[in-house]
Amino acid sequence: MGRTNICNPYIPKEYTEKHKITKRDLMQYDDFIRQAGIFFMNDEVAEEDKEKLFRDISELFWKAKDMNKKKYGRKKNEKTE
Repeated sequence: MGRTNICNPYIPKEYTEKHKITKRDLMQYDDFIRQAGIFFMNDEVAEEDKEKLFRDISELFWKAKDMNKKKYGRKKNEKTE
């Protein structure tokens, strides 16, 4: 339980520098990639192109998570200026 089927998930360094990667994050990523994997079924697409698409889709996922954490995450005790 709590394990992902993705052997080497692509997680941008910018995301890992800002946020801790949780099991929930990896489970959501795994589900997202499985659903996006339908686009990779076409054998007419070159492996190099599939890798680029996978990387781009993964990057979009982590950017969306970052935006959501900024918008809906816990508020830090910050003084308003």
